[in-house]
Amino acid sequence: RKIYLFNAIVLSYLQGVLKMKLLLWNKLFSFSDEGELFYKNTTIPYPEYVNSGYLVIRVGGEAIFKHRILYTLYTQKEIFPGDRVDHINGNKTDNSKSNLRNATASENNCNRRMRSDNTLGYKGIFFRKAKGGVYGWMIKLHGEAVSRSGFKTAEEAYIDRCKNLTRIHGEFANKG
Repeated sequence: RKIYLFNAIVLSYLQGVLKMKLLLWNKLFSFSDEGELFYKNTTIPYPEYVNSGYLVIRVGGEAIFKHRILYTLYTQKEIFPGDRVDHINGNKTDNSKSNLRNATASENNCNRRMRSDNTLGYKGIFFRKAKGGVYGWMIKLHGEAVSRSGFKTAEEAYIDRCKNLTRIHGEFANKG
């Protein structure tokens, strides 16, 4: 019971802090649906820089991802620290209103691009030499994994994975 009360107090405090940030950002910034952030009531762009491919701004000495501020301003809702703001098209610098959505960490990972060290040329496809040289696929969501193997080629495995991807990942499905 004490833990529940403590969690409720922490949650209430966190919601208060996030509401304060939302109020502060509404006072500091004007914005456009195309993803531009301006000093309040001006057309002067707020300074930004790039960090790991994302646009970042500084507010009171704190570095904040620009897409998190814009999503909060677009929706007028607080974003909890564990939540993610997903770039639908995968472009980290496209912060337009139509390209941002709230996501869990797992959903955000669904929308990742193919890794640069991928040697098969297909996202989510693996090769099992020990099983007689067959290809397979794996799809993960919220810690659960679905997989299938036994395909003769990587292309066959990829086609089958794509058929199952939208069913499992829904709107966050990214085939490549």
